Formats: sequence, structure tokens, C-alpha cells
Amino acid sequence: NNNNEIKIEEIFIGANHNFAFSSTKMPNNQIYCWGNNKYFQLGIGNDENQNLPQLFQFEEKIKKIGCGYSHT
Repeated sequence: NNNNEIKIEEIFIGANHNFAFSSTKMPNNQIYCWGNNKYFQLGIGNDENQNLPQLFQFEEKIKKIGCGYSHT
């Protein structure tokens, strides 16, 4: 078991982008996003597509995410 492993609990799938919640059993429950970002749907401050999961930073607690064709 690698200490750097991220255990994913839930995935939200859009047309060409995705979000994933890490396990709530881990110390800092985190959200990751990747995929098409042409319309800033990843919410990471740029419009570059992301082939690898990026940490999504948001100050409020998020319980669910809805992903559409070009929006989140």
C-alpha cells in the first residue's frame, strides 16, 4: 500500500470532462478534475485541457457535482 495513493469514492462524468471525490475516510477529502476544459468547465483558472487529474480547490464544502456537456 503506497501512502501517496488516492482512493476515489465517487466519480462525476460530463461529456468530455470528469470530477472525482477522494474517499471521505482519508484525512483531507479532495476533489480532482480532468478532461476537456475549453469552456473553463474544470474550474481551475485556465482553459487548458487536462490529461491527468488536477486538484480542484474550493473553499466551501462540496457534497455533489453535476457535469453536463460543457459545464459543471
